[in-house]
Amino acid sequence: MGNLGLFFIGKKISMPFRSDCTKKRMANFFEVILEPFDLKGKNASHQPEIVSAKTKKGDHMYYSAILNMKGKKTVVVGGGKVAERKIKALLDACADITVVSPDLSDHLLRMHQEKKISWKQKTFEKDDVNGAFLVIAATNEREVNEQVYQSCEAHQLINVVDAPEKSNIIMPATFKRGDLIISVSTSGKVPGLARKLKNSLAEQFDEHFADYVEFLKEGRKRVLEEINDPEQKRMVLHQLLDKSFLEASNEERHKQLEMLLNANRSSE
Repeated sequence: MGNLGLFFIGKKISMPFRSDCTKKRMANFFEVILEPFDLKGKNASHQPEIVSAKTKKGDHMYYSAILNMKGKKTVVVGGGKVAERKIKALLDACADITVVSPDLSDHLLRMHQEKKISWKQKTFEKDDVNGAFLVIAATNEREVNEQVYQSCEAHQLINVVDAPEKSNIIMPATFKRGDLIISVSTSGKVPGLARKLKNSLAEQFDEHFADYVEFLKEGRKRVLEEINDPEQKRMVLHQLLDKSFLEASNEERHKQLEMLLNANRSSE
């Protein structure tokens, strides 16, 4: 997939969770998320509350977005462990990556040998960022990172790993379950906490979710194609989000989907 979760200046909403969530609790948690969409009217007037916290003067608020990075020219300055972490996520997003560094870690060197990344074996120069969509300054030298920052044009996305206040984009702690992407950020202030929260959420939303999301994608397509009545479409799509589908096997899900489609086709 060619997507990378990123945070821009703006606002975001946080959501509490239970770290000891079992599969049953995970389903209940999922049910709470869907509660505002109750079609029976029970919660029809309920709207999720959005709380906007005021920040101190000079603080950034961030806007969450997911970028399609497929084929986008990306320059990473630095060849150590921090650069490794950034590059791994960028590779997953199918970015076109060039690393600028005199040396590479063993892992990055293997990536270069496998032709997954390009490598300019040199110290950074201003022209290295020319034409880049995204630039990441990931060295362990503040002076070099500052030079990278100063070299970028206003239209380029720049992430300075040791100076989030200079970045116009920051990378949240992210994990994927198929097409489901969940990201956590502390606006660059406490990255360790973001990673801890991400790891806890990853335990709740386990690999079972990848199959479920794939089923929902296929199911939605069939519902839209095979049911004509708009209200029935809406009802069936909502039923697919019921926790019983989440907890069912993939085979059982598809059986139930066929039953729903047949019942609603015949009633048209």
